[in-house]
Amino acid sequence: MKCMRWKTWCLVSFCIIGIVTGQAFSGGMPARDMLVDTDWVWVRTLYNNDTRNSPDTPGLYMVRFNSDGSFTGRADCNRIRGQYRVDGHRLNLSDIISTRAMCPEGSLDRVFLKDLENSASFFFKAGDLYFDLKFHSGTMKFSLSEHAGQAFIPCKDPRPEACTMEYDPVCGRKKDQSTATYGNACEACADPMVLEYIPGECRE
Repeated sequence: MKCMRWKTWCLVSFCIIGIVTGQAFSGGMPARDMLVDTDWVWVRTLYNNDTRNSPDTPGLYMVRFNSDGSFTGRADCNRIRGQYRVDGHRLNLSDIISTRAMCPEGSLDRVFLKDLENSASFFFKAGDLYFDLKFHSGTMKFSLSEHAGQAFIPCKDPRPEACTMEYDPVCGRKKDQSTATYGNACEACADPMVLEYIPGECRE
């Protein structure tokens, strides 16, 4: 009987230690705390049918989650707000309302709102925030405002034919809206598929 009690006590102890250790190695910060009080700027949404939506000016589309369960944000020329609930990594955005200004042609304000309403869960990767949409229909990507709000620098003609080996990385955006890291701005613009670039490596 004493042997059985000892084994049971050891099993419970190891489980507790494992849980505490797991929390320590996961960073110790609840997922919700990583979400709140930060301006998250929409970078793009990739859908499961291989299409995507990506705003020309990311800083016009953003959300900020407040500690009281509300969120505010911007959808192009409109202001938005609503309520959110987090359960682990599950996410529910509700009661979303928006001002009704008529945004310029080509605006993605309605698309952005629809994707927010369809958000089902969230996760973090390399400092960026991702929302998985309901029914595995796609994934939204957000970056911290100081990174995503940078203005792209357009490549100019004529394109360079030779570049130095200096490593000063930039992130080039191509005609198909995909991005790639290049050794420097010259190398990026030497690629005829690249339309524009921003300093620094791509955050994909």
